[in-house]
Amino acid sequence: MLPSIGIVFLAIGYAVCEDSSEAGPRIQTNYGPIEGLTETLNDGTTKINVFLGIPFAEPPIGKLRFEKPRTPKKWTTTLETKTVPASCPPTQRKYIHVLGDKIDEDCLYLNIVAPSEPSTEEGGYPVLVWIHGGAFALGSTAQYGYKALAEHFVSRGIIVVAIQYRVGPLGFAAWGDDNFPGNYGLWDQRQALRFVWNNIVHFSGNQKRVTIWGESAGAASVSALSLSTQTNHLFANAIQNSASAYAEWATSNRVIAATEEYADHFKCEIKDAKKMKACFQKLTLDELYDAGDKFSPMVKLSDRLFTPRLDADFFTDDFNGLLAKAKPKPTMIGIASEEYLILALIDGSIAELPDFSREKFIKKVEEFAGEELFKEKASEVQRKIVDFYLNPKNAPTKKDNVYYFKKFVQLFSDVYINVPVLNEIRSKTQAKWPVYSYLTTYANKGLIPEQVPINKPTHGYEIPYIFNKTQPGFIRNEDDFEFTRILVETMAAFVKTGDPSVPGIKWPAATAVDFLTYLELKPFAPEVKKPLMMDRYQFWTLLTKHYEFDLIKGLHKETLRSRDEL
Repeated sequence: MLPSIGIVFLAIGYAVCEDSSEAGPRIQTNYGPIEGLTETLNDGTTKINVFLGIPFAEPPIGKLRFEKPRTPKKWTTTLETKTVPASCPPTQRKYIHVLGDKIDEDCLYLNIVAPSEPSTEEGGYPVLVWIHGGAFALGSTAQYGYKALAEHFVSRGIIVVAIQYRVGPLGFAAWGDDNFPGNYGLWDQRQALRFVWNNIVHFSGNQKRVTIWGESAGAASVSALSLSTQTNHLFANAIQNSASAYAEWATSNRVIAATEEYADHFKCEIKDAKKMKACFQKLTLDELYDAGDKFSPMVKLSDRLFTPRLDADFFTDDFNGLLAKAKPKPTMIGIASEEYLILALIDGSIAELPDFSREKFIKKVEEFAGEELFKEKASEVQRKIVDFYLNPKNAPTKKDNVYYFKKFVQLFSDVYINVPVLNEIRSKTQAKWPVYSYLTTYANKGLIPEQVPINKPTHGYEIPYIFNKTQPGFIRNEDDFEFTRILVETMAAFVKTGDPSVPGIKWPAATAVDFLTYLELKPFAPEVKKPLMMDRYQFWTLLTKHYEFDLIKGLHKETLRSRDEL
């Protein structure tokens, strides 16, 4: 079982079970009529319209398994959209309990929450589309609910849309050719955005003022959607919390090795992609869970996961090529100060804390940067990493277990989140994208387990504040309420204007020259600072430049082979 903090940040257990037999608001979509719910916000007067479980694609079942989503068939009878949709099946059984009461492969639905009154703005209300995270292995709209987003954003004249997409093998299994290319989860996201583009006007929304927003794998998805020629025309702005598609875990051909592992387990044909896919289409969900429980522990991001890959279809070029062709979009992107802390809890590293030594740190480095990647230069690379993290100029004279554990967290925060995000910021500012960067430094100790010696924000720390979901027994203080206010107000301003600045907070965009300019997010006194993690970013930039294997992207620079292919 995940530690409680893991449940809060990685998968917020928040199933919403609204239902009503009373007549509600009706909308005629391009596919058919729907009826939703009318609710009142906490102020007691503001009315909102809620539509839950709107189909944006045909059910991806049977012959449509492992295929791109298809446009939903039209209907004539009014469809009741008053209950949250079933969650898409996760990679493993152990994550079922965090996804709500219903799990089904028929899961390609979205929710829309809008002001009940038509917009008086020209073109309609701006729109915020939420894309959940979960390492591309789990996630759903049921985890998060809609009430907090309604209070925070719909009350400010913003329509909120929450989408679902296939995850795990059902969403990303791939064999690497046109017959079994993968990226089905990304195509689901595209289909959902197309639905919004073509239908949001019926909800009094403005198709030209759509902002997409995601956290973790959702943020990596937003990153990918902003680059792909298949999708980057379907929205105006982007918000990314704690992830980038530039990371190895977020975009990698390692998914092919994971797919082969499944195929071998099920005795499917591995030399013919068509036959392999046909074999996969016949598997039961229980059989897929069995394989997931065996092969996909998801205890650390270096494990094989089912993720997006560069496929020459959704991604018609590498990221540099796509960026050169893409129209710049205002982007709000940032990280928390100790991103890997939650993952250290999940992967069990916290259990090693009492005797976490220099030797253990070195062993972690050796496992991560081994001879299979660097051959005879492996020890040299390992030594450089160890020296940089364990022997900085300000290192304490006495180094105890807590020191080495903190450095372990710092190292893998950089590898999996920080440096990929900074790479994306640098690339986009060079391409003249307006990029508004942030670093979250505030943490309430009540959200951190007692056994953890680091009282700093971790991966996805902002999400419980935005969705009003924290651990049982957690009591918010004045700083928490102020932190939430800053998050919500800057996000709302960004959705409406493409600039997160609000009264009292002038948030400058980073530039190609000062791409490490950022806003430190904290209660009462957010500050503009620079440069963001410059020493760590420079270290990884130089290390990548001098050696053949890129540890950040997980690729051999000359052959473009992944770890599993070397």
